[in-house]
Amino acid sequence: NVDVVQNACKLVKQLLSFVHTEPSGTMMLFGLLSVVCFTSGGPRLIRGTNPFDSCPNQSHTLLYPAAGFGKIYPTSNEVGVHFSTTDATLQSIYDHAVECEVSNVKEFLPGLANVVEGAGYGNVWLETQPMAGGMWAVRNITQALANQLVFMRTQRSDGRLPGMVTTDAKGNQSGTALTGEYCFPTGGSLLQGQYFSQPSVDVAWFMNVTRPDAEVMSYLSELAGVLERFNDWLSTDRSSPPGSLAGTFFLWNSADWGGDNSDVYNGYQPPFASMDMTAYAFSNAEALVRVTTLLGNASGAAHWRSVAEDTAAAFKRSLWSQDRSASFDVEVVSGGKTVNVLTHNNLRCMWHGIFDQSMAEEFVAKHLRNPNEFWTPFPLPSIAVNDPHYAPGLPRNNWSGPAEGLTYQRAVRALENYGFHAEITLLGATLVGAVSGSGTFPQQWNPKEYNGTPAGAAGHGDCYGPALLSLLEYTAYTHGIKPRPADGRLLWSDALPVVGTTAPHATNYTQVLGANTWTLVGSGSTFSGSRNGKLAFSCTRGVRVLTTLTGEVVGVVGISVTPVPVTLKSKGQQIQGTVNPNSEYSVSENRLVVTRVVPFKPSR
Repeated sequence: NVDVVQNACKLVKQLLSFVHTEPSGTMMLFGLLSVVCFTSGGPRLIRGTNPFDSCPNQSHTLLYPAAGFGKIYPTSNEVGVHFSTTDATLQSIYDHAVECEVSNVKEFLPGLANVVEGAGYGNVWLETQPMAGGMWAVRNITQALANQLVFMRTQRSDGRLPGMVTTDAKGNQSGTALTGEYCFPTGGSLLQGQYFSQPSVDVAWFMNVTRPDAEVMSYLSELAGVLERFNDWLSTDRSSPPGSLAGTFFLWNSADWGGDNSDVYNGYQPPFASMDMTAYAFSNAEALVRVTTLLGNASGAAHWRSVAEDTAAAFKRSLWSQDRSASFDVEVVSGGKTVNVLTHNNLRCMWHGIFDQSMAEEFVAKHLRNPNEFWTPFPLPSIAVNDPHYAPGLPRNNWSGPAEGLTYQRAVRALENYGFHAEITLLGATLVGAVSGSGTFPQQWNPKEYNGTPAGAAGHGDCYGPALLSLLEYTAYTHGIKPRPADGRLLWSDALPVVGTTAPHATNYTQVLGANTWTLVGSGSTFSGSRNGKLAFSCTRGVRVLTTLTGEVVGVVGISVTPVPVTLKSKGQQIQGTVNPNSEYSVSENRLVVTRVVPFKPSR
């Protein structure tokens, strides 16, 4: 009965007024509320209005026996990476990273070997492991695919993806069932973050490059359904009310973006129109653009492109502060009170691609590269170090201060999305320095003490998956070959040292993709790229060369922190020019043509 609900809404507003004046009554009052009332479009039922139990009448966990898991698509594991260098320090930590990540593989079900988070975390989380699979695909596509299927096949009927999936596997034995976990046992949403949509499409690219057949299309069809249902869940359960926040999506607490033990919402009243949740919706729509395009569904791609554009517009209108050059969450029930905490979550939004170019450049210039905020001795704290909510020196797994390995893992894609290539080189050098100092890969570091000492607790200070994959990824982006599924390009990189005048070490990096073996050799003043033993190009060291999968040179990118005079040779032709940091060039008619220039601060 609409009249009854509308009268209830009046009471709700009175109760909310009391909440703001009597914080001690918050838990009791929110436990009583079952509706959130909107002035436009009438009242609307929202599940989970109690922040301490945001999953009423929904399954907190679901059991999935192995017998019902479904077909595991066959893949070709004709992939692999080999890296060698005369830099003994880098070689040692690189080899340790590979060894550690191999040890993080666990057979959840027969034939379903998953890469887990590691360092004492023996399960898979939506915030980490689909992304881990996308990165691990250069070494093992079967395991990369498993890290997508484990979430696809445990999707709840309403479209909700589990925040965590566990197995009953013991020791070296395969499991017999999976458990999808969607909420904490005592209540409270457990989404943990949504870093599944884009990596799941990336894995399809690797499957297709190494084994192009109908199985890839079957996987894409299944994936399209999963992504569409997740969009339905977001729209039904998490879309913000009409009005100033329309088009954004909300959350109840930091557990929905994986902010374990974070103080970011202290002093603020949930729910919050969220930069993270809105970015999840955007990248999910963008992933559907990619999938429907690959499936030949042009009208579907146009639809999802429109959804993505509308979501990005709502994000910028409601959550982006033009005056402060950053995004902030906003209280829903107070009529738009800003959560005035400057967080690294802006970088997460860049990972999802929801910022436009000007937003990204403003945030990086004003905040990310600011030594008083995020560009600390060990960069990328979870909260800006000059923010009152920043809490240094906290124990393991706390998102109120420490610089997290997971943030370094996300930073690569986030910065590359907007052309901050030299910043990736700087962060990679920082990570190498920290790991070589401690000899371990912990979960987090102290942002203010660049001494290689982790902020992690004893017993969990090594083999943390996101830190491992970060080191492997930064190595590929500075001294190796990186396949880029988004456009099918190969990125051949050979960055100069970021400090001093030390000459670059000799390197040899090989990437196998199906029938093709790609090899980068850096020696002396040049590096070269070859396909199946046939030279594709040679170039002055210190830049990135872009090629197609057939080895045709199509571009050059500035990845070093200083301008680099280059000579590029390919197919009997020679091109000369100067490549600047964060500048991108196409190769046309024997010359380099500038296609994008992104600002770069020379200082560390």
